Amino acid sequence: IGEWYAPLIKGRIEPPPEITAKAQQLTAGKTDFYDKAEAIGEFVQKQVRYFAVELGIGGYQPHAAGDIFHNMYGDCKDKATLTAAMLSAVGVHAALMMVDTHRGGVDADAPSLWGNHMIAAIEIPKGYESPKLHSVVTTSSGRRYLIFDPTWDYTPFGQLEHNLQGGYGVLLEGPDSQI
Repeated sequence: IGEWYAPLIKGRIEPPPEITAKAQQLTAGKTDFYDKAEAIGEFVQKQVRYFAVELGIGGYQPHAAGDIFHNMYGDCKDKATLTAAMLSAVGVHAALMMVDTHRGGVDADAPSLWGNHMIAAIEIPKGYESPKLHSVVTTSSGRRYLIFDPTWDYTPFGQLEHNLQGGYGVLLEGPDSQI
């Protein structure tokens, strides 16, 4: 699934200069991983309007980060893509994660494209610890990710809304993708 999805997102997470400038502005003076990620996450969560655009392949393929930033709106995969692009601009890796808003929609025993929502998985630097990290998953390779939904503006950064807790998602990392 991750290898199938990789060409759909290729080049779309690359931050153009205006995204890099905004990400650097938001994180100016911040040196802590969580503080940087929170500043960007909250910007996308609260300043970029949610608007579903899902015609044809648009149900799976996000718009380019530059277009999302320029228009300041997008659906869940767009907001997750913009989050990943902005984080990338300040040296933090993030990937997309396909989930379902109904617990049990994504089955660990039968991975598929079944899922009705896209969120961000923000890679936590090796050895980084903080009591602010609540929604963390560890992959089979040992990489840790902070799971964040940039569309749910009532849930504080670092936490995950109730309907996504306790469920599975497909971490979309090309050949390193996994449930």
